[in-house]
Amino acid sequence: MYGLKSSGAAWHAQLISITLRDMGFEPTMSEPDVWLTAASKSDGFQYYEYILVYVDDILAISHQPVIIVNTIKKAYHLKEGPAIFCDKKSVVTNSTMPTSQLKKKHNSIA
Repeated sequence: MYGLKSSGAAWHAQLISITLRDMGFEPTMSEPDVWLTAASKSDGFQYYEYILVYVDDILAISHQPVIIVNTIKKAYHLKEGPAIFCDKKSVVTNSTMPTSQLKKKHNSIA
């Protein structure tokens, strides 16, 4: 990815044409690097899953983001980075940031 000037564009085109579309995601009309697909939880609650792409960073927003990331991992070797999983009751992280700081940030957002 960090070789030629066109490497980033080639990776992005491959990510889009092979992986995201195959996973059922479509780009939003206003932002081509924000992808969404309809999903539903086991209790029938319907929502949208999102994948945000910025250069070589990917953010998955979903009830089960690990499934999305693992699907992408099947096609690409991903460098592990800090991951934050949160809901209304808990915050789980593999980051070096103390969980207490994450909870403060999470509470200020909620």
